[in-house]
Amino acid sequence: MIRLRRLSWLVAVLTTLPNAYAAPAGSGLDKKVTVEVRQAPISVFLDSISQQTKVNFILADGLADEKVTAFLHDVTAEEALSVLRDIKGVDYRALSRGGTLLLAAKDSPVLQQPPAIAGGKELDARVTIRVKGAPLDQFLSSLSGQTKVNFALADGLEDIKVTAFLEDVTAREAIETVLAVKGLSCRKIGAQTTYALEPGQAPDPR
Repeated sequence: MIRLRRLSWLVAVLTTLPNAYAAPAGSGLDKKVTVEVRQAPISVFLDSISQQTKVNFILADGLADEKVTAFLHDVTAEEALSVLRDIKGVDYRALSRGGTLLLAAKDSPVLQQPPAIAGGKELDARVTIRVKGAPLDQFLSSLSGQTKVNFALADGLEDIKVTAFLEDVTAREAIETVLAVKGLSCRKIGAQTTYALEPGQAPDPR
């Protein structure tokens, strides 16, 4: 059963960055960064890179709290990410224009091409969402607040956790990355600006 509700625009205030900056023209992986972390979650490691390069990240399930110790000075973002590949077995691929990277275990199926969703120009609106381990309904509340797009969730999906650092991306890209990571599907309901998210593959609620 689908439960339909209009998601409040007020929630967007909770997840919008106070110091937003423009989206990168390219991937941003050639930009130099300095990262010093000791037994810090991967999400903290990536957030530091994101703030210095404007590259967006979304994490597959189970990675947000993996710990990293690294002292990197004046290296490219690509070199910093290679540390995760070599010592944590975490790989990535670029989404959309390359300004958003999806990270997962090297052999994870989520590193395949994400599902595309049909929809109107309302999905071209740009959004900023930075959350760690947030429930899916909170993620969509922020998305709805910034775009005025409506969402309906199939029963049981509200508490699926999402970790994403997305800055100035299209709503379409934000949705498609979540679909890829969580094994969900999305369809437009009628001619309205309402989209239903439903199980595709069995989602992992971690």
